[in-house]
Amino acid sequence: FWNLQTACGTGGLMFLVQQSLACAVINFNDMTCTIFYAADDESGLMSIEHEELHCLGHDRIGSSQLADAWADWKLNNRRAGK
Repeated sequence: FWNLQTACGTGGLMFLVQQSLACAVINFNDMTCTIFYAADDESGLMSIEHEELHCLGHDRIGSSQLADAWADWKLNNRRAGK
């Protein structure tokens, strides 16, 4: 449990599900998305599928956290000439 909490707090844009039983850490600079999950969680496959949706750009219903972060990243990186 604590290893998962540490992994999910490593930076990037992070989505948590079910009391941190899984998370997707999205790094726009590297264009990567890493999914961490509790190996002993009975709902593990469902958690992975949920996090994969975040990796594909889906926000939670009623949230624009991912869309806002992506828009901010694009704006800041255009200015920096990246």
